[in-house]
Amino acid sequence: MQRASRRAKTVVRKSPRAQIAESYVVPTRSEFFLLNSNFVPLISMSTHVEANLSRSRKLLLTARKICRLLSKVRETGLTLAPLNMHFSRGRRQRDKRQDKQKRNWQ
Repeated sequence: MQRASRRAKTVVRKSPRAQIAESYVVPTRSEFFLLNSNFVPLISMSTHVEANLSRSRKLLLTARKICRLLSKVRETGLTLAPLNMHFSRGRRQRDKRQDKQKRNWQ
């Protein structure tokens, strides 16, 4: 038996808020910085402060990755170029009052 036709997946595309097309990564001491990239800030979050769109950004890497990339750059003279980006939502905040009530009742 064949399965019924699958639904077409709808892809919602967001407006581009980050552009890394011509950006590159520069090592400094034991850190890496992303240069020449543009990040558009959220309008609702920055109403009173005008952000610098093309400032350098520090990359978050583990110590092992930093050592490995630094050795590759120094030995072979390779240039680091970003290919894609991953955003995290951060730690989710929740209301803990109900948890306290449940613990007190037990």
